[in-house]
Amino acid sequence: MSRRSRRFLRLSFLTAGICLDSLSSFGQILPFESWSRAEIGLSSPKDVAFGDGNFVLIAASGAYVSTNGIQWTQPPFIGETPTRIIYGGGRWVAAGSQSIKVSADAKTWTARSIAAGSSIRDVAYGNGKYVLITDRTSHVSTDAIFWQRYEQPNLSSEQFANLTFSDGVFIAGTPSSLWISVDGVAFTRLSEESSTPGPARRAIRHNGRYVGGVPELSTSTDGTNWVKSQVAAKGFGEITRLNGLYLASEYRSLLWWSVDGLNWSGTHAVPGGSEIRAFAFGADRYVVVSDDSIYYSARSVPASPPRTSVTLSPLVTFSDLAPNHRYTIEIAASPEGPW
Repeated sequence: MSRRSRRFLRLSFLTAGICLDSLSSFGQILPFESWSRAEIGLSSPKDVAFGDGNFVLIAASGAYVSTNGIQWTQPPFIGETPTRIIYGGGRWVAAGSQSIKVSADAKTWTARSIAAGSSIRDVAYGNGKYVLITDRTSHVSTDAIFWQRYEQPNLSSEQFANLTFSDGVFIAGTPSSLWISVDGVAFTRLSEESSTPGPARRAIRHNGRYVGGVPELSTSTDGTNWVKSQVAAKGFGEITRLNGLYLASEYRSLLWWSVDGLNWSGTHAVPGGSEIRAFAFGADRYVVVSDDSIYYSARSVPASPPRTSVTLSPLVTFSDLAPNHRYTIEIAASPEGPW
């Protein structure tokens, strides 16, 4: 090869969105301004989840299944109406106050009795285990069929109210504290009453950072010392992390979202002021359940990010590049270089 020929190093990379404004400008990464109502007849929706290619919604009128959040079918669903539903380990688990229903395909459901002793409050899946909680006990299963009951004597006068699994741990909330467990068998108090945000505790964890709500959105690096956000709201219910975003529902119809759990933006997701009960993400869209209806967003991710050419002359830094664009850079090596 002649010493006058040039050699090129080609680099291709995708810049990441680093703020809400940047994410909003990228196609429909955050499609929270556009919602459509699913035309299905149901009463008193309770919860929704996504797994194995399906959304599953539970309501007082039964269970509903959809692959896209728009068209829904209603398989047979007999017995007590559940209030919570999850998917994990290849099974759906729908929990009512005194029993659960289990399904492998969201179409055929089998009822399972749980010697709960008191009302089932919530259910979660993680670390290969299904865990449900009552006021003062936890119940653990590896197959959602056979369950082992565990007393929680450290609760004293407190009672479990909710349960989540995130970042490798189960987090249970009571009216005055948060509790943590890796296996659902033994829970350890994570925070005291004086430092936990709000009167009804609920929190998730991601990369070691806790994000909690009800009534104020707050963050913590240790689960004990919390910093309140600047969100002016009247109180929060559900909080989760979906599709790389934190989502929290305010007591009205407002859905808030955040990239980092610190800075939040909100939009009215449900017309008419109906309270948001639950939300899920799948098939590239968000689904929100309100008091009486279900809404779906526009698709959230375009087929591919826009490709952009850029001339690196005299010098371009990463701060000069638009977020969520794919760049291809060719760097011409000097023929006098050390090749």
